[in-house]
Amino acid sequence: MVNGMRLYKEKDCGLSAASFMVLPEDGVVDTILKTTDIDDDRQDGNEEISARGFISKHYVINMTRALPQYDTAIAKAYAVDVKGSSGSVTLYALIFEKNVAPRRRAIEKLKGRDIPYLQNIIDAGYFMQPASQTYRYAIILEQISYPSMTDVLHKTGPLPENIISAKFLGQIAEVLRILDQDDLVHGTLNTSTIYYDVGQGRIVIQECVSTYCGQNQPGEFECLDAAMCIPTAKGERQASVDYMALGLLVTTLLLGRNPFHEIPPAELLERRLAQGTYDIIKEQLTRSHLEFSMRMINLIKGLCTDHDTDRWGNLELQAWIKKRDAQAPVSRLHKQAITPFRYGGKEIFSRKYLAYLLYQDWDDAKKNLDLPELSRWLGTSLKRPDLGERIEILYSTNRGSAVLQDERLARVLTTIDPGGPIRYLSVSMNIHGIGTALAFAAAEGNRDLLQQVLTAFTEDLAEHWINLQEEPQEYTFAYLGWVPSTMMRYLRSRDIGFGYERVLYELNPSLPCQGEIVGAHVITDMANLMRYLDSVGKSTENREKEPLDRHIAAFIGSRVDLASEVRVRAIQRYPNLSKNPHVVMLALLTVAQSEAHTPKLTGLTAWMLYRLQSVFDALYSTSIRRELEQRLTAAARTGSLKKMYDILGEEKLIKRDSFGFREAKRQYQALQYKMLQLKSQRNTERLAYQKGLRVAVACSYIVFIITTLLILYRSF
Repeated sequence: MVNGMRLYKEKDCGLSAASFMVLPEDGVVDTILKTTDIDDDRQDGNEEISARGFISKHYVINMTRALPQYDTAIAKAYAVDVKGSSGSVTLYALIFEKNVAPRRRAIEKLKGRDIPYLQNIIDAGYFMQPASQTYRYAIILEQISYPSMTDVLHKTGPLPENIISAKFLGQIAEVLRILDQDDLVHGTLNTSTIYYDVGQGRIVIQECVSTYCGQNQPGEFECLDAAMCIPTAKGERQASVDYMALGLLVTTLLLGRNPFHEIPPAELLERRLAQGTYDIIKEQLTRSHLEFSMRMINLIKGLCTDHDTDRWGNLELQAWIKKRDAQAPVSRLHKQAITPFRYGGKEIFSRKYLAYLLYQDWDDAKKNLDLPELSRWLGTSLKRPDLGERIEILYSTNRGSAVLQDERLARVLTTIDPGGPIRYLSVSMNIHGIGTALAFAAAEGNRDLLQQVLTAFTEDLAEHWINLQEEPQEYTFAYLGWVPSTMMRYLRSRDIGFGYERVLYELNPSLPCQGEIVGAHVITDMANLMRYLDSVGKSTENREKEPLDRHIAAFIGSRVDLASEVRVRAIQRYPNLSKNPHVVMLALLTVAQSEAHTPKLTGLTAWMLYRLQSVFDALYSTSIRRELEQRLTAAARTGSLKKMYDILGEEKLIKRDSFGFREAKRQYQALQYKMLQLKSQRNTERLAYQKGLRVAVACSYIVFIITTLLILYRSF
């Protein structure tokens, strides 16, 4: 990858070194395609879906036995029969909905591994759903038959400190250590997702991949920044959320109840922002009249600090378990300024708390927020006084307007709380959760939510958030998986392969293709997409449809890193052909076939041949049209889109047609001129004849009159 673009090698995917011409971003006009032949030895067969990536045949998903108790927000559960099994192990499958982006990176890293104390993923992959004859994606899991820690606490009440230290902490810490090593986040660690095997004295933590990361995490187990995000936009790159959850879990086990049980859920987040999570917990521990060691207090303090950078991680946790010294963070009052900022009748000392209140009161904040006073207050901040200058810049650009615009208020909130989520109207998103929020909005068909999520790029809110971080250079393509300016460029382009659909697939690499023709099939890779299109094209009834819609084109574009608009270089001087939508489709499908290494797609080539009728109609010469049709028909029989593309890209053929048309036009004009001349000559002769006739008649009258007069004169 270079600057977010893949550089192809000919031996890797069949593209020559001159495959693409990349123009400057401010002049994105052409992508020049020129592919080389694909080696037939790499053919894997033309079955609709490759056998690779399928669930093992040992596991049979029983679609007649639904298990709704295991359903999640994005997957449905069914029983699994194991061939040759005695029935001692009970399995179930979670089948993901077609329009969601499962945590495939986490699934692939955890699949088939025997991780102690974690509900393991036995298998994962595609399977054929018999009733609909469609391919779906599922994971196979072992059912957990133990009671949850919630149930245990209902029966036992508070657990002794030594039991928690000896039986729970070490096992949970081991799971978190393994997840940390794989750069994974659990996201839903709480008393309902941890099960206790009393007989073995061991726990089992429920899997973490069947929902968007943190989607179902209760607020009483979340860190502040995650709790402020909408459920589908929490992201999966902040491991510190698991350690906050662990600290709150330990506190719950010690008290036998949620430490926030006295606070109404609607008020919990504001109370934690105003008072501090650890300070609330400390009050509850004191009021419980239970005895806790200073060592346990230090553990809770280290895990439950609201400052992500100060919160303990696995290193400190392991040191605590091994009874080594682990320094707990200094308790910080939630005061980041010497004097309070007054808003809504409250005195506010915390920037994060202020940003939360303004977001909750969006419309009022647009009208009543005093930016000059806010700039002055931030300038006196104990940390990041530079934010005051940034607010001053925003204020200077808003002079003359009594009401802040929505996007400007969003920038103000990010400036106040740089470490918090990106906020806009009804959405609040972690920088890593923009993709899942977009996928959720698209799946729900919620256009308002979709537009609000996309403001992260259309209004440069993501770029603004990154620039406010203490280490903005860390937020690279390698870390995020996307670049804000590139997403903005994709959104602005109306060409096929771009638009919001392209951003959707760029931000959600595991999202199946949502194309209309694909239907209910779950297709996530190029090879299977091309094979499926080939199978559809074999039916003549389907050829009235277009092989590409905006979703399929965007899916292909994201897989081949299409940087700009597709143009066929050889015929770009002939816009009636180079801009023909079916020529553009052929060019894009040619690259897709090369990338997928599927050289024989006779159904798809026949389909494209039928759709290229518009190209034949654009030609002037009947003989050239017939020749082109014959050659394309022969190429289509080989199943190679590239051969068809090469024929259409022959400039000499188009030149012949164009030259012949121009020559015919010139000859026609010459003949027309000559005809006009002849017609003009005939008109002159006719006019002369008519005028001569009139002169002759006039002369005859004159002679007659003179003759008559002479006769009369002589008679008298």
